[in-house]
Amino acid sequence: MAPTGDIHVVPVEGGTARNLTTDIRQTMGATLCAGRPTLAFGRQTIRDFYADRVRLVLHDRKTGANRVVTDAWDRSVAGLVWIPDSAR
Repeated sequence: MAPTGDIHVVPVEGGTARNLTTDIRQTMGATLCAGRPTLAFGRQTIRDFYADRVRLVLHDRKTGANRVVTDAWDRSVAGLVWIPDSAR
């Protein structure tokens, strides 16, 4: 995945964009499953360092909380997809 900038959400009816990744050095793509309350994206903690692993972050759209779920892994996540019948 190519590095990207911050991830923002904007209300459908318009309004101010809200940055979800102010505490993250670099994001690596994002995916949202329609109708689900969670956004998934990858993050690195060292900006522009190719060997920094990508961690999976789940963003709860209702609470605004980001949760890193692969911090203990020694490998990067890539190719984020949702299972069609996923409840999360």
